Amino acid sequence: MLFQFLDKSTENKILEIGCFECLSSVFFADNFIDNPNSSLTCVDPFLTINNNDHKIYLQNNEEGNFDFNISNCKNSDRITIHKIISDLFLKIIIKDITLYTLMVAMNLIL
Repeated sequence: MLFQFLDKSTENKILEIGCFECLSSVFFADNFIDNPNSSLTCVDPFLTINNNDHKIYLQNNEEGNFDFNISNCKNSDRITIHKIISDLFLKIIIKDITLYTLMVAMNLIL
């Protein structure tokens, strides 16, 4: 379905919040950010914060798997990773949410 809306040859700015082991990130990188001006921004705190409410579901190797998968995907040089909670990212780092072509949160398309 996304292939009907996104053309990999055009500039796409994709924001993914909640990346887990980055399998969807790899999909986006491999299929939608071929244009030299395209990018993928990933936001996930993993276990780097004390109050992570998903700690019981994580096995402590998700971040390593994420890093490995990103390093082996196409267009990895166009991926920016923010290992912080989404609240902080949205309040502090992001300047203009309208700059993104596609936003994905916890693997649900927004």
